[in-house]
Amino acid sequence: MEAPWESGFKALTSLISEFVVDDEKMAQIQLEIGKVKASVKSDLLKTSTTPKVDAFVKILIAFNDLILPWFRPIGAGMMTAVGLYFHYKQIPIDGAVHAMLDGSFPAWGASRHVNKQTAIKENAKIQRTGRVEYDWE
Repeated sequence: MEAPWESGFKALTSLISEFVVDDEKMAQIQLEIGKVKASVKSDLLKTSTTPKVDAFVKILIAFNDLILPWFRPIGAGMMTAVGLYFHYKQIPIDGAVHAMLDGSFPAWGASRHVNKQTAIKENAKIQRTGRVEYDWE
């Protein structure tokens, strides 16, 4: 889930990437877009209307930044716990569903590891070549 203004930034970035061919210029544009995102969020937090609206906006921003990233690992852990519960209570379920339930948390951990390793390799490549390569699709 993303904030309403983030979809506009993504559309803007994809539009700009079609016209800008210089990698360094695109990296600079990405940096500026990141600064604008941060300033929009900061302005939202500083804007004051009624106390209820201010509190609601702060709760939504906190939910988006702090709570949503935890849904995937907690959900995967709960799926694995349900699979283990079915196994130990000998509740009959299909074998494919059982394998999916038991493997959901380890699969999340493996995908997280792969994502981290990919980011490390990309950063090393940037340090080695001095160029930033984007995959915009």
